[in-house]
Amino acid sequence: MTKLFQKYLFLLMICSPMWSWAQNDLGYTVTGVVSDSVSNETLPFASVFFSGTTFGTTSDKDGNFVLKADKPGTYDLVISFTGYQTYYRQVDLNEQQILRLNVKLYLSTRNLGAVTVTAQKDEAWQNNLRLFKRTFLGTSANANSCRIVNEEVLNFDDNRSDRVFEAYASEPLIIENKKLGYRVKYLLEEFKIYYAQNYSVFYGFPSFEEMGKKGKVKKSWAKNREKAYLGSISHFFKALYEDKVTEAGFEVNAAKDMKRGGRAIDITPIKMSTLVSTKPNGTTKSLSFENYLYIVYRNERESAEYKMFQNSISPKAAGNEQLSWIFLPEGITEVDFEQSGYLINPLAVVTNGYWGFEKLGDMVPMDYQPEEK
Repeated sequence: MTKLFQKYLFLLMICSPMWSWAQNDLGYTVTGVVSDSVSNETLPFASVFFSGTTFGTTSDKDGNFVLKADKPGTYDLVISFTGYQTYYRQVDLNEQQILRLNVKLYLSTRNLGAVTVTAQKDEAWQNNLRLFKRTFLGTSANANSCRIVNEEVLNFDDNRSDRVFEAYASEPLIIENKKLGYRVKYLLEEFKIYYAQNYSVFYGFPSFEEMGKKGKVKKSWAKNREKAYLGSISHFFKALYEDKVTEAGFEVNAAKDMKRGGRAIDITPIKMSTLVSTKPNGTTKSLSFENYLYIVYRNERESAEYKMFQNSISPKAAGNEQLSWIFLPEGITEVDFEQSGYLINPLAVVTNGYWGFEKLGDMVPMDYQPEEK
């Protein structure tokens, strides 16, 4: 079972937030100043972005920044500066348009423990890098086209006694995705492979930037992006928000584990609107269900790479369409989502099957929109 966690738990203090709302023509905007928490000295050229999107900027020489989004919604605001703890907070830009913040950054206290940073990367490091890439980027055609530009910032701790493999990055990873045409900056917060339990966990903050070519290459990127998006978990939740799951090509069935072993799947598709409710704010919806949901995307078959990746005992769709299944961890009763397909609490849902196979190499930004036909 593979778990892909792309959300960082909020561990940092939010210092002296200053709220000011106004109507304007700037779209949906967060402005503010970044400074050191002790000296109050402003920090120039800090990276400021909405995680998982193409919306990003840097602070100016006086630590000031202006970050814009073109649509309302909930965003994960991330601010990073070398040597400091990553700042993260969720911001709601639904009704009001401008949020002003005074952001204080704290010096990093991360201890890499027994990790040895080597100037010359040996054969063991190369083997660890290959394992990291397979788990982090994936093994799809899109993932195989990705290149980590600054591999040298990675170091690994393969603790055989605890049977845990960990990866660390001293700087944000820079990934070029040549199939999708994105340059991705990824702040890796944690990466672990648990050998005994046979699953991996990693999370961090990605930001996307167009690689900027034109002509046939750009048309190829547009086609590949659409293919990556269609059938994805973001596509599913966007369709679910609009109550158009069937029209979008998805079929959903309930399933549960049996006491004597095995798993039973109800062959009657679920009417998904019966599992969805609208939150009091009027813009957020919640999906609540028991046991498992099996989700088949009818408009695309499994890739050859997935067939190689797939465990022989894993369930398959009857016509080799893309099959994923999800469940809510113990103690979780619902997963919240918005019109864009954005999951407000993505740690509340565990993905398997095709969605478990798709990793960073198949991600498109949260603000991606397929071209209208």
